[in-house]
Amino acid sequence: MRIASLQTREEENWGRKQMAISMYISFSVIPAYPNSMAMLKITTVKTNRQCRIVVEGELVSSAVEELKREWGEARVSAGCLTLIVDLRNVITIGQEGKDVLLEMMSEGARFICGGVHNRHVLQQLARKINL
Repeated sequence: MRIASLQTREEENWGRKQMAISMYISFSVIPAYPNSMAMLKITTVKTNRQCRIVVEGELVSSAVEELKREWGEARVSAGCLTLIVDLRNVITIGQEGKDVLLEMMSEGARFICGGVHNRHVLQQLARKINL
């Protein structure tokens, strides 16, 4: 379920220098398990240099499909922008989530993560790619 979509354009004039910032923000919040409290929030932020996909919550089972969809849309619309996946606020990564992260990693995504477990998962996935 898509909750919000926002597109802005700001221009600031600093004397001789004019700077334009284009940003597209969208986010989705879906329950990972229909009868439980597991949640996943995906936010996509595009600037003139990068496209960042911020993932928060539990990356398990049915929520993985939403991440795949957002990843596909980001790849198509990003063009030559750097694709960054922010996992700092992910609390659980299931096997389906690992599979999607491996696919994203093999397609050139860069990752930001926090926590020992998430860092370990990403290191394991990087080893699989390098084998």
